[in-house]
Amino acid sequence: MKKNIFVKLACVVAFIFLVSVYKSLNVGVVGQGWFQLRYSEVWVGGLIGVMLLYVDYYFYAYHLHPQESASVEARKLVNQKKYLDAVYVVITKRAQNTKLIFHNASFQVFFLVFVFFVVTSSASLLGRGIVFGMVIHLLVDMLNDKSSQGNLDSWFISFPIEVTGVNQTWYLAAQTVSIFALGLFF
Repeated sequence: MKKNIFVKLACVVAFIFLVSVYKSLNVGVVGQGWFQLRYSEVWVGGLIGVMLLYVDYYFYAYHLHPQESASVEARKLVNQKKYLDAVYVVITKRAQNTKLIFHNASFQVFFLVFVFFVVTSSASLLGRGIVFGMVIHLLVDMLNDKSSQGNLDSWFISFPIEVTGVNQTWYLAAQTVSIFALGLFF
């Protein structure tokens, strides 16, 4: 589990770093622009955004599907005050948790539109960092599922149209390109 969180945090830090370098180069001097202390809100927001999506697992275990084996096991561990073990159980059994609120393609499409509005319309650096942290968290989860399962079927269960095989790969590529394109507006 620590590796899972570390990879997501590292991806967010790398993304914000690349955007910061890009913004600094636009200023003309590396070291100025987005590397100033006042932009630390973006970095903090990115870290918050990554952690915020773990709430999805809480809702799944306690409210959406409390009867499933992973949910029962996680709640038992929480009652024993083994919180990290409980999170680990729910995350490692991700393939069984097909009805998470945030970890699906329908939410991702909606959320990417929301990210566009936040990035282009909001002056809040913290808000921008949070939405980018969340969207990178979802992207990393999709990449993990694609590499471990060979498909993204669990992401498209509640999607209004059937998306299989190569179309899932195109969807993943479109999401990745969209995220990096929005980073330019950042």
